[in-house]
Amino acid sequence: MIRRPPRSPLSSSSAASDVYKRQSHGSATLAAEPEHPGLPGDLCFDADFECGNLDSATRISEHEFDIRIRPDTNNKRHSLWFYFRVRNTSPGQLAIFNITNFSKTRSLYREGMAPVVRSTSRPQWSRLPSRHSYYYKCPKSKRYCLSFLFGFDQEQDEYWFAYCYPYSYTQLQETLANLERKHPEFLERHLLCRCLISKSTSPMQFTAWEVSSTA
Repeated sequence: MIRRPPRSPLSSSSAASDVYKRQSHGSATLAAEPEHPGLPGDLCFDADFECGNLDSATRISEHEFDIRIRPDTNNKRHSLWFYFRVRNTSPGQLAIFNITNFSKTRSLYREGMAPVVRSTSRPQWSRLPSRHSYYYKCPKSKRYCLSFLFGFDQEQDEYWFAYCYPYSYTQLQETLANLERKHPEFLERHLLCRCLISKSTSPMQFTAWEVSSTA
């Protein structure tokens, strides 16, 4: 998880000193816990859930945050997917999120696509207005960035932001299990092996599915 640590004593009045940083301890990912709970509007970030991806978040001004995402596991040069949660919001609060380390030159964000969002009170994913997001190459870092604006409206809500509609391993397994239960004559699965995190890898065999032409 990623939460807001105490303000730096070197710059206690500067918003730029608010840094959310992922810390590693053995095989677990720990949070930098604050000494005192934050006030409403003092945003807390984390990605401690399935499909979540967030490396760090740095507050650079009162309403703006620079966010870095973790690269792909087997290729450190590729970084694309983000999916994180924001809590401790204040009604009417505006925030600008800058995803600062994309690796792709071409992106559907340049064609009008925008991130998706859901919240505790609105659990269905919806896409942000394309006019509120901007994909560009940062002249300073030479990396590609996505900036988007969002207005929070519920103090008690938690908000999730993602690159696009997430589809998790758990959802896939539930879908396949439903198909296997409803149509065992058409779908058959076997356990081939398990990956390093004990997730099953199953080959699937589909047989012909004949649809009657009679009305």
